[in-house]
Amino acid sequence: MTSGAIRFRQVIQVTHKGRSLQARDWVPVTGHAKMLSDVQVTEDRTSIPAVVLKHQKGMKEAWCIATDRIDLGAAGVVKLYARRFTIEETFRDTPPSCAVPRCRARPSGSRRRAR
Repeated sequence: MTSGAIRFRQVIQVTHKGRSLQARDWVPVTGHAKMLSDVQVTEDRTSIPAVVLKHQKGMKEAWCIATDRIDLGAAGVVKLYARRFTIEETFRDTPPSCAVPRCRARPSGSRRRAR
């Protein structure tokens, strides 16, 4: 995994200190972000440095975030992912009329260059 944070589905298995639950079952009901360090994910039990879980009031779904940025703490990882999420939403919601024009492979107009 590259340095940063990636979101995964709530049904993914997360194992922490020998206890395996779906990610949604680790999410705290308080709305605060929770970090589980030194975890394994999926049925293959792939080791990753940490998982951050958060379901704030008003959020459609909980955020389950795999990360190697333990140094940021749970709230810091949520902020890091939130910035990325905002950027992705901005690009998704930008109307096509605001998109960068396509590059042209041939000169404009009806004439072609003589070779």
